[in-house]
Amino acid sequence: MGERSSDQIAEQIHRTRQDLRDNLNELEDKIKGAFDWRAQFEERPLTMLTVALGGGMLLAALLPRGGNGRRHRGYSGASMRAEDRRAADEAERRTIERESNGSGDAFKGAFMTATASRIGGFLGQMLAGYRQETKRGKREQHYSD
Repeated sequence: MGERSSDQIAEQIHRTRQDLRDNLNELEDKIKGAFDWRAQFEERPLTMLTVALGGGMLLAALLPRGGNGRRHRGYSGASMRAEDRRAADEAERRTIERESNGSGDAFKGAFMTATASRIGGFLGQMLAGYRQETKRGKREQHYSD
């Protein structure tokens, strides 16, 4: 009778290991699918476009700007006095600041908020699915005991 009981225990251990392997493989597939940008784009094209646009705007905001191609009109750099050059540079800086403030900042803020909301919803769905699968696995393991 002791042998039969140990055979049953060994079979149960084997089944449990197989169930764990199956659950891990399933979880691995879900994680790969969650991070596969092609699959995500097919399922949620608007969200992915929003994320891409937001990422581009974030990079544009974080990266240093190069020269904007503007030249001082009427003066060449060599012929301008240092004092005049400083005044012209200061005027140009103020003009650029005025142009960059305003509705563009409001648009960036609204867009970043919408993007964060979408990303939060996506991560929430992934976490809920993971929790559901974990609970299902625990229930199945409990009923198989």
